[in-house]
Amino acid sequence: MDYGYVKDETSDKTLKDLMTTDKGFIPIGIVKDSDNNDTRLSKTFQGTFDGKNNYLSNVYINSDSYAGIFGMIQAENITIKNVGIKDGSITGTTIKPIGGIVGLMNFYGKIENCYNYADIKNSADGGLVGGILGNANITSGNTSTSASINNCYNGGAVEGKSCTGGIVGVGYNVTNSYNKGNITGSGPTGGIIGSGSNAINCYNTGIIIGSGAPTGGIIGSGNNPLNCYNTGNVESDNLTGGIVGGTGGNSYEIVNCYNLGKIKGKGQNPVGGICGGGSNATNCYNFEIVEGQSCVGGIFGSGGNINNCYNVNDLTNKGTSAPTGGITGNGTNITNSYNTGKIIATKLMGEIIGMGTVSKDCWYLTRTTEEGGNASANGAEGKDKKTMDEAVSVEKYITTLNTEVSKQNETSEIKWKEWKLQNGYPVFK
Repeated sequence: MDYGYVKDETSDKTLKDLMTTDKGFIPIGIVKDSDNNDTRLSKTFQGTFDGKNNYLSNVYINSDSYAGIFGMIQAENITIKNVGIKDGSITGTTIKPIGGIVGLMNFYGKIENCYNYADIKNSADGGLVGGILGNANITSGNTSTSASINNCYNGGAVEGKSCTGGIVGVGYNVTNSYNKGNITGSGPTGGIIGSGSNAINCYNTGIIIGSGAPTGGIIGSGNNPLNCYNTGNVESDNLTGGIVGGTGGNSYEIVNCYNLGKIKGKGQNPVGGICGGGSNATNCYNFEIVEGQSCVGGIFGSGGNINNCYNVNDLTNKGTSAPTGGITGNGTNITNSYNTGKIIATKLMGEIIGMGTVSKDCWYLTRTTEEGGNASANGAEGKDKKTMDEAVSVEKYITTLNTEVSKQNETSEIKWKEWKLQNGYPVFK
């Protein structure tokens, strides 16, 4: 086994040389002083580490500090690339971040072409944890200074009690990456990012279970996923969504995303096929069942500004008073969107919106509500009722969608995907 080669400021060591204590592998960059405190800048790794597509196997780390192959990278503009963990376990016992490849990475760093199959667990309240990186540090709240992750994947189980992600616990720039491991967290929990933003061209297939904070198939708490999809089941007692648990603001967008995993909310918080609570979704669709006890929607549990979106599966609200809608449970400004899913609820239900106002060009295929109430495009006001059959064919609807796509792509840097007909439904080309 070639463990790679490491050069730091004090000595030349192989990675194998560092596996010397009862705590297992000693993460690179973690050195204790005489009082058992971490030393930082004097020992941090600097430069570029190229693993040359080698991997570590049977990795065991039991750490009371930052943990990963690299525990902490304090210097700026560092690159870690082309290395993986084949199997093993990484455990953290303090609030210091842990990850498969890096625990904490400072400003402008890069992690590229890396993977992890070790199971990772941080047992401390407040400890950040990710399959690749625990915490991508930023300066003065500027997310553009965050370390970036590209072409990475995780296949190990990840568990934490704070921000927990299949790729990164807290991070702001993840591209071309995916997660296959099951993720469990009691803070913001996501298949790609626990808390953060800007997941681009990413997907998740693992089961995501969260509690006490927003939980999503891609991002737990955060915003701006682009070209992402989820196929894993997502469950939480907080804001719950197939792509994002909660976006936390009106200036954020969810674009070109879709969900194929079952979504279940167990608490009194909104649940949606795409997002539990948020705003601004464009070119998104949900294909799986959504179940909750508060606001329930095929796209958003609660929120509006939804364009070019649709839902095709059943929505169940087991609560007694919150609204349920084919597109959003509670929200406004819905355009060019439709629903074919069955709505099972007791009150405040609608094929497009449970409570709010339909804007224009929204349709539902048939009368779909069950167990009380009158079927309508808007459950709260009962207006603009018309069926998809009467309003437009699916082929014409795709033309409408792609017209909006063309208008957007003429002027915007964020490109919307075009649609095509597949198995009777619009999907992305």
